[in-house]
Amino acid sequence: MTRGPRPKALGPPAIATMLAVGACACAPAAPLPDGFTETETDHVVVAHPRDWRTTDPGGEAVLTIVDAEEPIAQIDVLENVVHAPIPEHALAVTQSGRQSLWRDYEQERSEISASGAEHAYQVDFGYTAEDGDRVKGIDVIMIDGSDMAHQVKVTWLQDELDPDIPDSIADTVGATD
Repeated sequence: MTRGPRPKALGPPAIATMLAVGACACAPAAPLPDGFTETETDHVVVAHPRDWRTTDPGGEAVLTIVDAEEPIAQIDVLENVVHAPIPEHALAVTQSGRQSLWRDYEQERSEISASGAEHAYQVDFGYTAEDGDRVKGIDVIMIDGSDMAHQVKVTWLQDELDPDIPDSIADTVGATD
């Protein structure tokens, strides 16, 4: 089986912050799945398979976690994406431009609960990459008590990753403040 290229993460502007990788001081949004570990930044906690590793963040991300040297899946954490006193504005900012940038783009949005967040949304999406590979993704957008939005983006090559893995990752996302 050949692996496709690393999914490209296009994200909104974020303020880069220092990472504090380690044990979480808050409860995760869901019980930690077997074989998973937690990683925490200044504002976000996310659990991922234990054998995935952190790598140099791409673009505006403060943290990027990949599944292998030639990744088929990655997690990008973006902090302080936008001040969003009206929570729906965070959705507009984080999702803007996707339909015009990504071919065959489709999405489904829902309001969810995330540990430590005042408001949270999940956007399940898919698109066709330039090389023809189908990319799937899940965004979790959280608004904390100071009305700042934080985003966790999980992307993977369709049919290359057990679909339970990204769902389990999304279920564990939480805000640390």
